[in-house]
Amino acid sequence: MPATLRSILDRFRPAPAPGRPGPLGVPSETRLSAADELAPVFAVVDVIDAECAALRAEGVRRAAEIWRGAEERAAQIAADAAIRAQEERAATTAQRRAAAHQQYVDDVAAAQRQADEIYTKGLAGLAPKVTAAVTRVRALADAPADTPSPGPAPPGPASAGRP
Repeated sequence: MPATLRSILDRFRPAPAPGRPGPLGVPSETRLSAADELAPVFAVVDVIDAECAALRAEGVRRAAEIWRGAEERAAQIAADAAIRAQEERAATTAQRRAAAHQQYVDDVAAAQRQADEIYTKGLAGLAPKVTAAVTRVRALADAPADTPSPGPAPPGPASAGRP
């Protein structure tokens, strides 16, 4: 006969008046075997065990679902990162090309200024020499054939390499 809650609680009733000491501990039910006495406890444990198994299965299912979601999210993040990296490479390349082109434009402008300066200085130094040469040529053209030439050319950079 299975133990009922009442039969279990009856064992904890107060003891009779003081007298001879009785056995220590909780008295056992004499009418029930240990298996019969523990059957309700094991029944509750079986129900709890089934609930635990259901919770465990639900946890495994949810964990697998979360894992799949995380894998999909990781794949999306990796794809987005690859696209962004390509965009950053393109932007960096465009910036470097623009900087190189600007450097080229600046270098060409500086070279043009230097060339203009050299040309201006050359013209400024050339005008007196041209004037002197034209004057000598006219003097040679106007001089009679039997007069000697005006003489050697004046010393200067134009005649430095001549003997």
